Amino acid sequence: MGRSRGARLLRGVIGSFAVAALAWATACGTLLAIDDSDPSGGGSSGGTDAKDGADESGDDAATTPDGDPPKETGPSDHKHRVFVTSTTFLGSEVPRDSVCTASVIVGGLPGKFRPWLSQGASGPPLVDYGPWYLVGTDDMVVAKREDLDNPAGLKRAINRTESGTVLDTQVWTGMRADGTPDGYDCDGWSSAGGAQGYTGRSGFSDDRWTHVIVSFCNTPRAIYCFEQPP
Repeated sequence: MGRSRGARLLRGVIGSFAVAALAWATACGTLLAIDDSDPSGGGSSGGTDAKDGADESGDDAATTPDGDPPKETGPSDHKHRVFVTSTTFLGSEVPRDSVCTASVIVGGLPGKFRPWLSQGASGPPLVDYGPWYLVGTDDMVVAKREDLDNPAGLKRAINRTESGTVLDTQVWTGMRADGTPDGYDCDGWSSAGGAQGYTGRSGFSDDRWTHVIVSFCNTPRAIYCFEQPP
């Protein structure tokens, strides 16, 4: 009798533990399921990251369609020109940029040009620039800025006009090949009378390109025109 009662008590205790264990397992399973489906959980975070990645990709595609970084604009490949004018001028007509401007218009050339002429005790106010190419060519380099001060002369003669026509003629300069004035400048390019000015010759590339012979200022001569930065 006593043993039978003890057995029943033992079975009751075991049953209670089993029920409690089952309830605990069920509760844990429910919590795990809730955590997996929680919108604020890890799964949702992964979706947000993917969306952010898609947005960033979209921004990149909008700014660089080919997928490459934006390319910087390089320097201009414009080639600066030099020519001898087809028009001739008296010694009193040359100390102005306009003597080149008129020829530029005739030749249909873009840009700003200045004459190669002495300016009192100094050389022409050319900006350090270059190289300069003959009008009508893409490969005939005449000079870099330092060549204009070279007693030996230029790389090639400035023997083409604003229209690209070959011309060998005398040119007002008042300049030596080393870039210094020689003092013969038609009284500061103001005289068309008996004063004299030094000339060069467009058919030469040695020092005679700018310094070959004096000429009376009432004799019309051509001008060298060098393109300058705007």
